[in-house]
Amino acid sequence: MQYSTLFLACAVLLLGTAAAATTTHTAHTHTHTTTKSTSTDAKSDNVLFVIPRECWAALTQLQLRPECVARTASNALSLGLVLFSLYYKVPQITKMVRERSAKSISPASVLMEVFAGLCAIAYYYYLDYDFMAYGEVVSGAVQSLIILSLCYAYREMGGSTALAYAGLVASGVVAVYLKLLPMRVVDTLLLASSFAYCLSRLLMVVSVVRARSSGSLSFLTLFFSLAGMLVRVFTTVVSLSEDRFLLLIMCVNTLFSATLFGAAIVYRPAEKRKAN
Repeated sequence: MQYSTLFLACAVLLLGTAAAATTTHTAHTHTHTTTKSTSTDAKSDNVLFVIPRECWAALTQLQLRPECVARTASNALSLGLVLFSLYYKVPQITKMVRERSAKSISPASVLMEVFAGLCAIAYYYYLDYDFMAYGEVVSGAVQSLIILSLCYAYREMGGSTALAYAGLVASGVVAVYLKLLPMRVVDTLLLASSFAYCLSRLLMVVSVVRARSSGSLSFLTLFFSLAGMLVRVFTTVVSLSEDRFLLLIMCVNTLFSATLFGAAIVYRPAEKRKAN
């Protein structure tokens, strides 16, 4: 109950600060929209998917430029991250199908993941960023939708509940695709989803510290999540460095993810000693 109160209080605080924050940074962000769109078009013109065409010309002349190395590495990491994301939630999906059960899976939590994904997708899509800059978010949102559908199938949710979930998701997809929301609202939603993510990490850290045990947290999942965030921070610095708002949000999310991973590592030995 106290966690619910804390979450609601922080959410209310967020909405107030987000409105003020977006008023400050929106004008700065939109000033660079044309420049970012231009750089995105150029970035999409790659050889072998990852090597920028102008860098390919230099490479054929045996010229190795530092900026070309950074951009090629960024593109390669982005491609790898997007491809890996296709498998990220497959084990969870196959387990649910094999066991024909959605036990311990919270539909509301999955719906929140879909919401956060839509917020991020909307931001990238509105600013016409290259798909490789956020492809893993799309993949994760689609897989979350599959999990949400399986929750409906195996938990025998009421028809009205399922329709409500479907309506929320469909409305979000349509609003994003048709760009019905003002950019300021998209900025605020991105900030809100980031706050919700950081709060969830913080609550998990508190739970681990209080229990002095990492519990059932998967170290592999936490590691992959943190590694993916670090990769995306690097690719954003290289390819989308002008968008400081996006970079700041990514850095903050990564910091909270690293905090949770660190807490799980710190309390892992104690957990093993208890098991022994």
